Amino acid sequence: MDITNGRSMELFRRLGVVDLLRAQAVPVDNPYSVIWCDRLSGWKLATFDYPSVNEKRAQLRAENDGKSALEPGMRVSQILLEPVLKKKLEDDCDHVTVMFGWALEGFDQDDDGVSVQIKSTETGETKTLRADYLAGCDGAGSVARKGLGIPLSTVAQPGPDTLTSDEPIEVDGSDPAHIRRLYMIHFNSPEIERINKFGPAWHLQSPLGWSLIAQDDVNTWTIHVPVRPGEDPSTWDPKQVLFDALGCEIECEINVANPWTPRLCLAERYGEGRVWLAGDSTHQVIPTGGYGMNTGIGDATALGWVLAAQVNGWGGARLFEAYEAERRHVGERNRHASFRHANLRFRIRADYSEAIHEDSESGDEARSKHGAYIQELGNLENEAWGIEWG
Repeated sequence: MDITNGRSMELFRRLGVVDLLRAQAVPVDNPYSVIWCDRLSGWKLATFDYPSVNEKRAQLRAENDGKSALEPGMRVSQILLEPVLKKKLEDDCDHVTVMFGWALEGFDQDDDGVSVQIKSTETGETKTLRADYLAGCDGAGSVARKGLGIPLSTVAQPGPDTLTSDEPIEVDGSDPAHIRRLYMIHFNSPEIERINKFGPAWHLQSPLGWSLIAQDDVNTWTIHVPVRPGEDPSTWDPKQVLFDALGCEIECEINVANPWTPRLCLAERYGEGRVWLAGDSTHQVIPTGGYGMNTGIGDATALGWVLAAQVNGWGGARLFEAYEAERRHVGERNRHASFRHANLRFRIRADYSEAIHEDSESGDEARSKHGAYIQELGNLENEAWGIEWG
C-alpha cells in the first residue's frame, strides 16, 4: 500500500492521529506524478501531474464548497503506517489489550457472546477468550468468514460485471477469482537521480506491464512485474528481473521478492449474529486505485461505531444490517472501479508495439502515437474522486 486517500485521512483526523501519520509520510511538498515510459533506459511516453499535499490543502481551503475531502491524501508505505497505529494502541489506549503474534483458530457464538480460540504463532500455545462480539479483520483467508460459511463471489470473466465490452480481460485460468499473476520486488537503491530520469515519479509505469512505486522519495521502491502464463517465478533472480524490466542495471539491495496474485472477490454477506467482518476478509481488489486498505479503513470505522452502539446500549441489533448494506455496496462499487482501472492498463499493454524502443524516426513516431493514446485514455485510477471520497 502506498496511498492513504483523502477520505481515510478524514477518518484518521477524527481519531486524532493525522499528525502522527504524516510525520512518517513522504514530505508534504513532494509532487505526485505518474509517468509512463518504455523503459528506464529509454523514453518518456506520457505524464500525469498532481498537486503536493500542501498544494492540495491550499486548493481545498480556497474552494471550501464541500465537494472534496477535508484532508489531502498521504503517500506512505503500509510498512511505516502500521507501526504508528500499533504504538498508539499500546501507549495511549488503556482500554485496548494488544496481542500481536496470536492467530484466530476458530469460534463458537451463542445468544450471549462469542468464545474465540486463538493460537500463538511462536509457541503454539492456545487460549479461549470470551467476548461480546468478534470483528473478523483477518484478511483474505479469513478464518472468521470461513467459520460463518460465507462464500466469496468473484468477477474475472467478461459479462455483466465487465464495465465495457471492448476492454481486454486477463485471467489466471487456475482460479476464476485470479487476475494475471505478478512478481513484487521491494528494494533500496542510492540511485534516485537515475531512477528519476524522467522527473520525480510517484508511479513509473510501462506498457510492458510493470509498475515502479516510489515508497519514500529517497531510496525505497517497489516494482510489480507481470508473470506470463507458463512462467515459474520461484526460479527467478529478483535483481535480474528488476534489471530486465528497467532496461539497465542499478545499484540496489533486494529486501523482499515474491510472486502474488491480485483477486477480485466480495463476501456475499458481511457477518451474522455476533460475528462481523471488515477489510480484506470481505473484499479483495486489484491495487489499481488503491482501494483495498482504504476501503478497509472505512469498514473498520463503520463497524466500530456499530459495535460501540451495542456495547454501550444505545443502538439496536439492526444496525449490523445497516452496516452490511452500506459497506457491501461500497465494496462492490470499489471492486468494479479497480477492475476498470486494471483493464485500462491491459488496453495500454495490448496496444503496445516493439517500435517504441527504437532509436529512430519510426521509433519517435511510435512513441508519440502511444503516448497520445495513454493521455487520451487518461489516468482515472488516480482521479476517481467519487470512488475515493464516497
